[in-house]
Parts: sequence; C-alpha cells; structure tokens
Amino acid sequence: MALAERGIPLIILAACLVFIPIAGKERGSASSIGLQLTADAMTGTVAAGQTATFRAIVTNSADADQPVALEYRLPEGFSYVPYSTEVRRNGALVSTQEPMVVGNAVRWLDLSVPPRRTGTHYGMHTFVQDRCNEDYIRTQLDRVLHVAGPGAYVKQLLYRIDTNTPGPASCWVYFVSRCYDMGLVPVVRLGTDLDGANWRKPEPYGAMAEAYKRVVAGLPRRDGHKLYVEIGNEPNLNMEWGGAANGAEYGQFLVEAAAALRSLQDPRIVLLNGGLSPTGHMADAVGGGMSTTAFIEQMATVPGALQAFDVWASHPYPGNRPPEQNLHDGTAADYAFLAIDSYLLELDCLAKHGRTGLQVLLTETGYPIGAKDLEGPLGLPEITEANRADYIARAFRDYWSRWPEVIGVCPFFLMDPMGDSSPWRDWVWMDNEAAPRQQYHAVAALPKAPADAPGTLTVTFRATAAGWAGTYNSGAALVDGAGGRLEVSAVAPLHVTGPTRPAGDVVCYEALANGGFETDAGWEFPETAAPGGYSIDRAHSGSRAARIGLTAGSAGTSYSSGRQTVTLPSNTVSAELSLWYYPESRDVAHGRQYVWLLDAQGNRIGNALWAATDARAWQQVGFNLLGYAGQPVTLHLGAFFHQGYEPIGLYVDDVSLRVCTAGEPERPETPTPVVPPPGGQGVRLPVVMREGRVVATAAASRGPSLGHRERPTLQNLTPEDEDAAAAVLAADRAAAAAATPAVRPTPTPRWVPTDDGQVEALTLDAPRGRILATSGRTLRVHDLEGGVRATAELPHRIGAVALDASDGSAYLALPDGGTIMRLDEAGLAMVAEGLGRPLGLAVTPGRLFAGDADGKRLVMLDRQGRGIMQEIDLEAAPGGLVYDPLMHRIYVTQLGPGTLLACNADTLEPLGQVTLGGLGLPRALALDAEARRLYVAHDLSPKYGVLSVVDTATWQVIAERTGTWTQPLAGCDDLVIDRERGRLVLGHHGGIVTLDLETLEVIEETQRPPTASARGLALDPATGRAYLGADGDGLWRTGPELHIMQALP
Repeated sequence: MALAERGIPLIILAACLVFIPIAGKERGSASSIGLQLTADAMTGTVAAGQTATFRAIVTNSADADQPVALEYRLPEGFSYVPYSTEVRRNGALVSTQEPMVVGNAVRWLDLSVPPRRTGTHYGMHTFVQDRCNEDYIRTQLDRVLHVAGPGAYVKQLLYRIDTNTPGPASCWVYFVSRCYDMGLVPVVRLGTDLDGANWRKPEPYGAMAEAYKRVVAGLPRRDGHKLYVEIGNEPNLNMEWGGAANGAEYGQFLVEAAAALRSLQDPRIVLLNGGLSPTGHMADAVGGGMSTTAFIEQMATVPGALQAFDVWASHPYPGNRPPEQNLHDGTAADYAFLAIDSYLLELDCLAKHGRTGLQVLLTETGYPIGAKDLEGPLGLPEITEANRADYIARAFRDYWSRWPEVIGVCPFFLMDPMGDSSPWRDWVWMDNEAAPRQQYHAVAALPKAPADAPGTLTVTFRATAAGWAGTYNSGAALVDGAGGRLEVSAVAPLHVTGPTRPAGDVVCYEALANGGFETDAGWEFPETAAPGGYSIDRAHSGSRAARIGLTAGSAGTSYSSGRQTVTLPSNTVSAELSLWYYPESRDVAHGRQYVWLLDAQGNRIGNALWAATDARAWQQVGFNLLGYAGQPVTLHLGAFFHQGYEPIGLYVDDVSLRVCTAGEPERPETPTPVVPPPGGQGVRLPVVMREGRVVATAAASRGPSLGHRERPTLQNLTPEDEDAAAAVLAADRAAAAAATPAVRPTPTPRWVPTDDGQVEALTLDAPRGRILATSGRTLRVHDLEGGVRATAELPHRIGAVALDASDGSAYLALPDGGTIMRLDEAGLAMVAEGLGRPLGLAVTPGRLFAGDADGKRLVMLDRQGRGIMQEIDLEAAPGGLVYDPLMHRIYVTQLGPGTLLACNADTLEPLGQVTLGGLGLPRALALDAEARRLYVAHDLSPKYGVLSVVDTATWQVIAERTGTWTQPLAGCDDLVIDRERGRLVLGHHGGIVTLDLETLEVIEETQRPPTASARGLALDPATGRAYLGADGDGLWRTGPELHIMQALP
C-alpha cells in the first residue's frame, strides 16, 4: 500500500526527509519494522562532469508491503539526470517515476517495499502421467522428498482433459492426497491431449473451463495446505495452442477458466497461468511461436486476463549459462532470455500493464545434457553431468534462495518411466529408481532448512559528477509508513578525475543582479507561447517576484522560463545558489517546475530543482555550483506543460548566488543583461505554421505587469519556442530511451571445461578419402576405415573447420585465441590474428570468410595471410557460415535476433535477410546449391528444435519441421545433405535422425552408441554411410541404414 493510500500526506513526509540528520551514520541502517537501507555507487570512477549511476536498496523482512518515502543526497556539485530513474520491486521494473529534486536532494515520495518470502523454495517436476499407479507415484514422491526436502513444490501434468471429463482420475486424486500426507505442495498442470504434433486448444472455452472446474473440484483440499493449479502450458508456442499461438485467445480462455475455478470459492486453490516458453527475438508466429513479451501484450488486450492468475508461472531455462550470470545482478546483458531469472522480462512487461508485486513459481527450468546455446557467442562450456550438478545446486543455494519473488522452483524433471528410450532422457534427474544422476546428489546434499528472503526495493538513477577531482560520498534517508526513519551517510564513494580545487585567501561577492525582481533588469524572459515575467501576484519579500509558466487558464504544449547568465571565476572555491519558489499546479502529472544550470551552448549541466507539485507554499532551494568554475553558467528558471492538460507554474523570489574565490576574484566581464520592456515582459503569441496552414494567431497589449492583467488562455498551440528547455528535454528523453541499465562484466564461468577427448566436429574430405576430427585443441586425420593418419596440436580449442576441396587445405578457427590457422601438406600456418572470437568459416577460391562474435562483424580474408580484405558490421554475433558457389553468396546466421543474412561474396554487400525466430540461436547450416535450398537447424525453445528450409532464389522460408512431444529435435548441432538418396541427416546430442529432403518426414531415428561422442557427424556421399565421433581417437560408422553401427578402427 502506497503512502498516499495510507492517508499520510506526502508533503509531510517530504518535510520529515528534509529534517533527518544524517551525519556519522554507517553504510547500512535498519528500522524497528524490518526495513533496512543501503546505498552505493554502481560506477567507481568518472571524469569531472560525466555521469555516474547510483543505487539505493531497501529490504523488508516483514510479512506485508511497507510504504516508504526515499531521499538520496548527492555530493556537492552533483546533479540528477532527468528521466534516469528505474524503480524495481524484487528485480522487476515497476516504475520510471521522476523524483522531486531540490538542490542535491533527490526524493521519491510514494514507494512501497515488498514483503519477505518465507518457507522453502525447493521443488521438483514429476512425470507419472503415463504410469499413473499408486506404487509409481509413491516412488517418485519419495524421491522428491529426499532431494528437495519437506515443504517442496511438486509439479505434475494432468492431461487428456476434454469436455466429457467427469472429474479427476483416481491416480490424480492419489497424487494430490499423497503430497499432503508427505508435507509436499502439489502443483497440477491442467492440459488437453495431443492431436498429431500439436496440443489441442481447450475449445469451446466455456465447456473446457467447466471441465477444468470438475477436475479441480474432485481433487483433495486440506486446511493448512495449498493446491496450485496451472492452466495450460507454454501457450506462446504454436504446438501448445493447436498449431497457432495467440495471446488474446489464451487470455480469453484464462479468464473463463479462472472464473470457473474461483467459483469454487476455496482460498486454498492458487491459480497459475500456463508458464511461457523462453524465446529470443521472435515476433508473432515466426519460427513456431511468439515471444513472451509479444504474447503478454496480446493477453493484456483481453479484459481481466492479467488478473486471472494469483501467482505468475514461468519457465526460465538458462541454456548453458551458469547461475552467476543473471538479470538480478546485471551479469546477463546479452541473451537475457536464457538465464535462471529470465522471468524478470515477463514481470517487466506485466508491470507496464499495471500488474505488479507478483510472486513467481518456476514450474519448469533446468539444464539438459549437451546444451551449448551460448558456447559460440560467449564461450560458455557445454552442459555435462559435472557442471550441470554444480550449476543447479548453486542456483538453488545462492540465487533463487535470495530472490523473494520466487516462492518455488520445479526443475524439469525427476524421472521418465520410458527410461533410456525417452526422448527427454537428457533432462532427467534419475535414469531409473536406482540410478540418480549427479545433479540429484548435489541438490540432495544441500541444507533444506527454510530461510527467509527479504523483499527488495531498488531505485537506480544517474547523476552528473562535480567539476573538481576528488572522492565524493553520498547519503540516503527514508521515512516508513509508521513514521520511522532510516539514514545512511558517507556512503557510495565515487572517485572523480579532473582539475584540482585552487587554494588562497577567500573573497566573496554576490554574482546575480536583481535577485529580488524588484526592478526590470538582469533577467531575460524568452518569448514562448507562455512567457514568464515579473509579477506582483506573490512575493517572498518585497513587492515582486518572477512568474514562470501559467497558474491559471489552459494551455497548449509550451515552455516558460526566465534566465540570467554569470561567469564563475576560475579560482572559485565555493558558489552557493539559493532561492525561494512557490509552486502551483492543478495537474502535477503532465508538467514540470525546474531550476537548471545551462552552459554556454544551452546544454543542461545541473539541476537545482526538478519537481511537479501544487504545494502552494514558499520553499527554499539550495545548490552548489562549485563544479562549474571558470565557465559561463546560465541560471534557468523554467516550467513546461502539455497540451490538453491543466497548466503548471511557479513564482520565484530572493535568488542569490554567493561566489567565493581563492584570492582576488578573476573578475569576468559583466554580461550584458537582456532588459525586458518596462513593466515586465508582455505576452505575444506567434503565428504558428503547420503543413502550410495557420494554426493560431493572437496578440496582447503590453501592460504594466502580469499581476495587473487578465491571464492568457492558450489553446492547442505548439509554438517554435525560443526556450532552451525544449531541446534539453528532448535530448533527455532520447538518452533515457537509449540508455541501458548499468551492467557488471560477465564473469568467467566458475566451472572450466577440460579436454575430455570426445570428438566435437567431423569433416569428410571425399576426394582424398579422409576425415578430419577435432577434439579440444587436437586435430586428427583419419582414413575412412578409422585409422589415424596424422595428429596436430593447436594453441587453442578448435571451434570450426572449413575445407578447400580443391587442394585439401583445412582452415581452423580458434575462438579463444582470436586466430585462424591453415593445415596443408606443409604443416600448420597462421592465417589471421586479432579476430576477436571467430566462429563460422567458409572458403572460396582465393578467399576466406569468418564471423567474429566479439566484434559482431563478417570479415573477408586473404587466404595467404595478408589480412582483412573487406568487413561489414552485423546486427549481432555471427554464427555459422556457408558459401553458395552458384549464386556467389555468403550466408551467415546472427545469434540473438535469429536471422539469416545473405551477402555478396565479392563486396559483402547485404542482399537479403530471413527471420528464423525461436530462441534466436541457429545451430547448423547445410546448403543444396543446385536445388536452391538452405537448411537451418535451430531451437524453437529450450525443449524443442526446428528445421527451417530457405529458398535461396526467393529468400523465403518455404518449409519447417518442428520438434514434437515424441521427437523434440532439440540441440541439432550437425546437419548433412545426402542428395544422392534424397535425405537429410541431423545429429543431436542423443542420436541421429534422417528426414526426407522434400517432405521433411522422418525416415529413421536411432540413438548414438554409448561410447559415441555427443556431437560430430560426417557423411560419405558415395556410400551414404555416416561417421560419428567416439571416445578416445576412434570413430563409429553406420551402414546405409542408421541403426547399423560399427566401431572403427
């Protein structure tokens, strides 16, 4: 509950903040009602006059929201940057509200701190839906209790529900009842059934909502226990919504299902949305689904859809990203949709539509063996049994445990009754009842005692640093809803580099003219649609003040100001500005009152006041101008307001700028003031032209003062203002829109992969009857019977191999070294260095092409090592490359946007682009140049893969094969065309699949042998035999049919 809702006048709280003494306090401070305040500078060192990012964090260990008002006190000479505020509750962006800025005090008066989370956050996803008997249910729940502990959340699918379903199956009832008996928390996902490759839509909505109600009504409920009900699953994927994802349709069904379930009037039932699948830069239905944010935007168009759930369900799959790279800590800037807290992207979108303060239940997450989504662009290691156990254990212990919005985590998934034949075996925590995997043991060993996670409010903003070198400290204070006060001082140290402050005897003087506005001198009032001027309406002392803006009438969008310029001597040691202002406004939401400092070019260099208030009382502002010594400074008194809203204004009086110098002041020439006409500046409305027509014209006679004439009424005017504020505010908004949050560097993964000897890539050189196999830094050359002809050790791990079939030379990309080497009959030779992180390679006669992931560029190299011939910048990190000899093009994938780019092979001129969608991380390319077909393997989601076919003549996606529940096709890293036999061979971590080249129908699927490497695939076009890597220095070879395997040599 916000302060205003509690009946606490905000102006009183502001006054409380003003009078909090903060001297001598420590970095953190705690209150009697469970709040704690800390403050820091997220930037360590800046140059004088540059911007730094500051942060205040308030934590709440109580069980309810706590309203607070917050003040951050910047050091002398620092100035708040407008439109730079971000307010986050438990990591989710909920507001960019502008604070009130008075001098160096930056104040937010209507904030609230979320409550703590209590209880355990451990959980597990079980898989008993297809072996739904009591013995098997007991077996899985016993294991859940062992690995996740008492109070753990247990997710389970209840599916094949249709309009004729009378109620829950008996085993569903037993599952829920057994959870209660064991002290576990049941989370049931309600679903329909498969219809071919897709899950049926729950139609008709009303009848299906009633069917869901009958199921839940028949499930046990017990006092002291909650029953979580998830309505659907990943509905932003086409396959999960009848073949075409639609956020508005799902939102409508969610509304009807929630209404039916809430009609049971049982507070023990907690409703969840269907957790969304992580996606990259998909839009609408490109690549098999919709992005999470686009889907939520569509949901928001349905009245009540964003209120139809109690807790937000999410599926934050991190790919192969370790838990220390996350959004909360600012360490997952790139590819943020793959992180253990990527749900924050969803919460940010929900907050835009007014749904804030949500708890989150992670109903799916986890690491599959073989995941390597970010290996190429970020160098993160592939997921193995060892690092998976490390990552998931630390995610539970060190990260999800301290994020209070996360009430529970149910990793996908414990155990599959299908065992080794399951298409999901790379995910499981147990191979069978007696065979737990490493991640099971790692999490089971963690302590499970419930630990509180305090709620967190974080406010970040930017400020311009002072002009003198030194180390500067800040202070912060807050007032809570009970009247308690917290304060910290001498915190957030920031080192400013630049000129030093001069020394000498102090001489002081008043630098401003006519600070009381009693004469018509010293001040300029620019001519705008609502010009400022002298006024006798109000005065703090004497008989006159300056009026800025409008305090009555109505207005079009306009600016209003008064200003005076002084030059501060270079030997200035103090420059203290003080003034009194009286604000008036009937609409504080659509305008601003401000006092700025501008440089000689009209750029804002400081804020003395930045507010929107109708306080109607005289208030004092102070500001230190020490940082601006040696330069002309314009004091700019201003107001702006928007067309169609009530105007805003203020009166200003008793303005003083007391300057002190070291020694005699280096007196600048007194600037020639702009003297307004006698009696003050009049009102003249200019002719405004828009598209060749007159919008409005008006004129008013000049009078003795604004206090003696009728207030102007300005309607629908958008004048070409002479006021500098227009450009300054436009620049502020543009900078705020373009600014990215302060991000800490992505750390080196704690788990460093070792060379395990497994083959990572195979390349077949048919004319010479040999196979090149890479494993870590080792390159081995085999004959077609598996014998090793030669071995070479490279300086770094080999990331890609490109073979020139004409002479047999092999080009090797070494991403970790930023180099490319060539292996030919003469041996190894360096071709290029300093290439950042080269990933994909392609060879043409005389040229070599490489994608640099660090530099986000495509480069054309001379093959003889004479350097870069051409290069172009790309939108994102490049992945795979392939050369089209018939169309003389280079095709390159872009990681993140999920796009495929065609470039001229002579000039690198972009010729076309295709969006693939999905996670946005294409994995493998294969070109059939004669058929004008380019095949791209990429991931639709963390659990499903897609094969897209691009027509290189029309540059369109003409066909797709999407993974299914029984054939997920996830993690396809190898793709080979067998044109002679009309088939496409796909290699993924668990096996090999052949598809018909024309129809993309599955011809055959087989698992890799136990001793085969997880990746590496090559095809002999003459025989149709496929080669796989093996442990050590061996190979596996198939027959013409994949299931016939032979170990070589």
